Amino acid sequence: HLRTAVAPDSTTPCLLPCRVLTQACKFRDEYAAFQDVGSHVYGISSDSPAANKAFAEAQRLPFPLLTDPAGALRK
Repeated sequence: HLRTAVAPDSTTPCLLPCRVLTQACKFRDEYAAFQDVGSHVYGISSDSPAANKAFAEAQRLPFPLLTDPAGALRK
C-alpha cells in the first residue's frame, strides 16, 4: 500500500497552506495506523529538498517528503 499527501509549494497563496499543514499533521498523527496495515506514506511538493526537510523537522513528520519541482507527479 502507498499513501501520498500531495501539496503545492510553500509559496502558494490563500488558505491552501493551512490545509496542507492540517493534512500533513493528520498523516503524522495516524502514521502508526498506516504502518499497521503495511502502508508507506510519502509527501510530495514542489519545494526544494532543503525546504521539505525543514518542514518535516518542524512538524515532526515521520515520513519522507519528496520534491517534484516540475509537478509531474502531482498531475
